[in-house]
Amino acid sequence: MWLKFVLPIAGGALTLYAISRMLAGKKHAKETRVCRKNPLFKIQEAMPEKKGLLKKKANMDLINVFADIGWEEGSADAVICLYRDVDMKSLMNKISLARCTVQKGDSPSAELYCIELSMVNRKEMLFAKSDLDREEWVDAIRKYCTQSNIENSYLKSSKLGAGSFATVFKCVERGTGREWALKEIAKSSLAPHELDDLKSEIRISLIVGSHPHIVFMKEFVENSDRCYMVLEQLTGGELFDRIIDAPSGHFTERAAAETARQMLGALAYLHSRSIAHRDLKPENFIYTDGSDAARLKLVDFGFACICTSPTSATGVCGSPGYVAPEILEQDAAGGSGGGRGYGVEADLWSLGVVLFVLLTGVPPFGADSDEDS
Repeated sequence: MWLKFVLPIAGGALTLYAISRMLAGKKHAKETRVCRKNPLFKIQEAMPEKKGLLKKKANMDLINVFADIGWEEGSADAVICLYRDVDMKSLMNKISLARCTVQKGDSPSAELYCIELSMVNRKEMLFAKSDLDREEWVDAIRKYCTQSNIENSYLKSSKLGAGSFATVFKCVERGTGREWALKEIAKSSLAPHELDDLKSEIRISLIVGSHPHIVFMKEFVENSDRCYMVLEQLTGGELFDRIIDAPSGHFTERAAAETARQMLGALAYLHSRSIAHRDLKPENFIYTDGSDAARLKLVDFGFACICTSPTSATGVCGSPGYVAPEILEQDAAGGSGGGRGYGVEADLWSLGVVLFVLLTGVPPFGADSDEDS
């Protein structure tokens, strides 16, 4: 009788214990899961996936660990989760990338390729199976480190300038020592339409890539509260200032021809990729340095758009005095252009105005106000 009473209780206790362990396991799995998309990001797409077998020192031995990198759920910080099993269910350790830099380390043997992680108070060494695998891990970890905290990859220094919602700093890239311009944008300062414009500018800049006469965007970084554009640093000043400082207040024909060659090269490259700049003016051409032989580069893709036909672009944008008539017609028709859009050809009008200013030192449509001009 007593046994009949105890055994059901014992069985129930065991069942409850098993259930509690199962629920704890599920909770633990949720806490250690990583995701590719940070919910706090408004622009950045999902980050690249990188996971697999690495080795890690444990006491005096090297042991296998299965690593996965991503965003810790509910956090703005990236982590590397190290598991004991290939199914990645038994968590061994988590490495926060909130304050972390990564580089190739010295390998103890020809079969091991060291990945060195440097945190504030410690270092962590992981080992890849090949040099190529290490390259992929270092690249992926660096991206997650940078997106967690810009200072993991760049050291900000002096301020170069400021606009309505962005501030530009000089910065130095850790590891290479190369100087870049860092455009910092507070998300809280962006209205919804400005956020859409920034998304478009980033997308266009990534499509543009590298060209001798267009400013190069090295990478786009998004943290929980700020966005950053890491741009080629141009120190030679605006074309506008060189026109003003020219001996006669304008360029010679020879100098204007060389300048036009560079501007047309940039424009031809953009148009071959169906990109309209829509804000060509002397202020948006900047020299690489202060020398007379400095290269000229086109900047500021805030109004740029994709144009796949002569009428695919719509909307009024650009700078007074330089904007093409077909764009102004959009305004006259309530922003619709009477049902007809415009294409990349609108940039040629603006460039023609820039060439006129180069040769004469004055705009062709000068007036007392922007509206009149």
